[in-house]
Amino acid sequence: MGVYFWRVKGISSNGVSLESKSNTFTVIAKEEMELVAPLNGAEVEVDERSTVVLKWKKLTGKSNYELEIAREADFKPLLTKETVSGNYFEFKSKDLGRFYWRVRPAEEDSDFSVVRNFQMITNREPPSLLNPLRNETIDLFTKSSILFTWKPVEKASGYRILVIDISGIREKQILNERTNSTKLQFSEIQKLNVGRYRWEVAALYKQSDGTEKESAYNKQDFFISVPELKVPKILTPGKIYVE
Repeated sequence: MGVYFWRVKGISSNGVSLESKSNTFTVIAKEEMELVAPLNGAEVEVDERSTVVLKWKKLTGKSNYELEIAREADFKPLLTKETVSGNYFEFKSKDLGRFYWRVRPAEEDSDFSVVRNFQMITNREPPSLLNPLRNETIDLFTKSSILFTWKPVEKASGYRILVIDISGIREKQILNERTNSTKLQFSEIQKLNVGRYRWEVAALYKQSDGTEKESAYNKQDFFISVPELKVPKILTPGKIYVE
């Protein structure tokens, strides 16, 4: 390792010795991708932003890196694939649990780093959802409202419930409401069309400064349907002829 000088020396046909100008080159050890943080297997407690900062050692002469994140160790399927400028990335996920990650230089077809994993946790537990059930179909023809219910969470000062229309290409928020109860009767069913919806609930925790912090959200999908109505058939009166 280190700096080396080199030159070429030759002899002409008439026996005169000739030397080139000297030049230098540097020999360095091959650098391996090294993941810095979080430590492998670490439990990372997240706040309401649900963000974990992933860091790795910057390689000499490399500025862009390819990052992959997945739920499984074989990275199938990929959850995130990003080209990052620099040596850190802010990973955000509304879902808690274990994640696997790896990094490699983006400028060349080089090997990935060793795989590491971390687990996102929170001391602010989200409530367990009760009704509607997961993937339940609700017939609006027989209902004038929908009752959302969930289990209470110890030390929670309140709850926030969201209802989102996910039928189209873009999600559309139907409801965003804070409540102190563990249930909410939604009566504005005219806002609901036939399709697929998601409801989410987070627990709220009172802080020392009087503000409230949200837990992660638990979420479930449900479906809205309206039965197909048949056109009534007129039986009486029959045809009437008037002169």
